[in-house]
Amino acid sequence: MLKYLWKFRTENLLLFVIIIFWVVANVMSSLSLTWMLDSLINSEWDRFVFWGIIDISCWAGYSIFQVWKDTLKEKLSQKEVNLIRNDLLDSLIANSYVGNNYSKAEYNSWLINDMTLLKDNGFTQLYDAIESVMTVVFNAFAIIYFHWLLLTVSILMTIFVYFVPKIFEGNIANKTEKVSDASSIALNRTSDYLNGYEIFYHNNQTDYFKNRILTDFTQMIKSKVSLTKSSSTANSLSLMSSIIAQVIIFIVTGYLVMRGSITTGVIFSIANLTSSLFNYTRGAAYNIVTFKATFKLLDKYPKKVEQEPLDVIESFNHTLRLQNLHVIFDNNNTIVYPDITIKKGQKVVVVGGSGSGKTTLIRVLTGELTHYEGDIFIDNHNYKELSLRGLQDIFALIPQKAYLFKDTLLDNMTLGRSIDKDNFDEILHLSRIDRFIKGRLNQEYKDDLSGGQQARISIARELLGDKPIIIMDEAVANLDKKTAVDIERELLQIENLTIIMITHHLYDENKELFDQIISIGDKHGS
Repeated sequence: MLKYLWKFRTENLLLFVIIIFWVVANVMSSLSLTWMLDSLINSEWDRFVFWGIIDISCWAGYSIFQVWKDTLKEKLSQKEVNLIRNDLLDSLIANSYVGNNYSKAEYNSWLINDMTLLKDNGFTQLYDAIESVMTVVFNAFAIIYFHWLLLTVSILMTIFVYFVPKIFEGNIANKTEKVSDASSIALNRTSDYLNGYEIFYHNNQTDYFKNRILTDFTQMIKSKVSLTKSSSTANSLSLMSSIIAQVIIFIVTGYLVMRGSITTGVIFSIANLTSSLFNYTRGAAYNIVTFKATFKLLDKYPKKVEQEPLDVIESFNHTLRLQNLHVIFDNNNTIVYPDITIKKGQKVVVVGGSGSGKTTLIRVLTGELTHYEGDIFIDNHNYKELSLRGLQDIFALIPQKAYLFKDTLLDNMTLGRSIDKDNFDEILHLSRIDRFIKGRLNQEYKDDLSGGQQARISIARELLGDKPIIIMDEAVANLDKKTAVDIERELLQIENLTIIMITHHLYDENKELFDQIISIGDKHGS
């Protein structure tokens, strides 16, 4: 938590100074009431008006600082939460190829639901706690100005008011975590079921679909209601303790007035000062309990895995070699691959039935799956000594099922990369996108393209990456045969481009363009 506050230390210091001026204006307004009433009792009209003007000025300053304070507080809270989002995304990116055990849906829940909790119940409550503590301190100093006994009683009552809500600290922390977990479960279920909605629909199980989602949201609602109940109970008991404390301090003030130890006007100021003192003490206790509970969420987030520096491969010039490669799964099933050597510029097709290990081979080659036996060499560099992140500059992967973002078609293809116009136009033609893209490049994708058109966008996206090796995983399966054959043929005729095609079906028209046809499928159980 401290590192996020320190990142914006200058703005946080400015906020702290603003809070001090805001509190001082409030306290001075309360003190001026004493001098106003004493002037009135003594029939000193000029002094009465003077302190009235001071009181108005204090409230004007208080209002100005209030706006400045609240605006800066909101800005800082949002920026600090966004910094946590940044770290979460960094952990996702850094851990993607070193064994990330968290799903995308969990990240989605953290980035949206948890960040709302951290902003509202975390940073905002922290800043509120600072306001409350500063108000308590300055009010205490103001009270000692009148009489030491008032300060003594105020300190005792402040301790009483502060510790009442602390009884609920552990309970609130536990229920805050339950809200986070329930929200994550609800979001995961909703995303999962909506993605597969058609399965429920075609099986007439839409009621089951609806009820399972609503059940998770009901549980989330229960956890939120439970948190609210605990927070409200703590807040109510704190309020009651504050009222008791104010009555006691008011009785002591009346006693001192009757003894002549303080002036009658002090009653006005004490009423305001003690009201602020105990209310903000109560607020501080509640704020501290809440933000401490919320910041515990940070402990559950994955951290960026720091690895020892590894070699980074920047190009592919000679051969890709698989030696003794086999993958053992948790159920002890093993996929054994033949030794394979692919030279730069070669066109290779890998065939095999369902479950033969084609998808697993892709995951191993791209560095997504690292738990394998045997060795993979690229230009005589062993995969085990390479930065797997660097492999993403070597391999382009064109999947069978294209995924398009709700963004412009241009952004879907370039992904923010700067692309030479001539090269861009050439790839549009090769992918046969130029047949339907005219006038639509800057239009946002809204599920308005056919499966074949989406596939061609996906092909163009990977070709624009200009990587030396392309893995085609049933990449043209969703295209009509003529278009599929034409695109395949053009790609296979690019001299220096290395192509590894994974397929169930090999078109006879292009068979002669392959240098190797490799069959895989040795699968063993133990």
